[in-house]
Amino acid sequence: MGDNPFIKQMNTDGKLLDKIPTMSGTDLYDLAVTKEGYLVYIDNLSKYINIMMKRGEIGCPIFLQEWTPLALCSSSTEGLLVAMKSSNSGQSKVVRYVDSTATQDIQNNSEGKALYSTPFCIEENKNFDIIVSDYDVGKVVIVDKNGRFRFSYDGNLQSKSYAKFTPRTLATNRMCHILIADQINRVIHIIDQDGKFLFIISNCKLQAPFYLSTDNSDNLLVAEGHYGIVKIIKL
Repeated sequence: MGDNPFIKQMNTDGKLLDKIPTMSGTDLYDLAVTKEGYLVYIDNLSKYINIMMKRGEIGCPIFLQEWTPLALCSSSTEGLLVAMKSSNSGQSKVVRYVDSTATQDIQNNSEGKALYSTPFCIEENKNFDIIVSDYDVGKVVIVDKNGRFRFSYDGNLQSKSYAKFTPRTLATNRMCHILIADQINRVIHIIDQDGKFLFIISNCKLQAPFYLSTDNSDNLLVAEGHYGIVKIIKL
């Protein structure tokens, strides 16, 4: 995945295994793998969420006519979680899809106030909380699996040498810790499942931490935006 219309599969040594074009020929916003092993991706500009059953075969695509999908993740409980923004009103929300059918809509808190401005990334924690990074307002918002607001995190940057908190992508680990890529400040924040600040990773010569992921050993994989480098950090 990158600024091109291809999905690339690589092994841990960086060797290219496969290269698949997107259906529309445009670049993609986000991708995930379902519990069943299907590749799901947001096709940029077309407003389609494509579910790739096997190479070159798309099954039951989801089309969002009045909403623009911005991010997605596969839920360990049920279906897909998709963060989106209205093409008309500018409102944002998270929708759960099961077999291409919307089954849950998360948009406002208990006081009727909007939870999200412009979602950038969405992840589900191991305790089933739903985590969304909101880049425009510099905040990470966490709700429980029923969509009830739990807490938000707006950074823990006390030093004047840091700029505004700029959360990009997210990851979680087996301890339900939440890892947040703060691209402009070139650091990674780590908080626990209740929002308690744990520590910041700042000593790994990070240039532009963009995409995050964890493996089965809880190693952190960091893709450096615009540099074409993936770093592996042992936590």
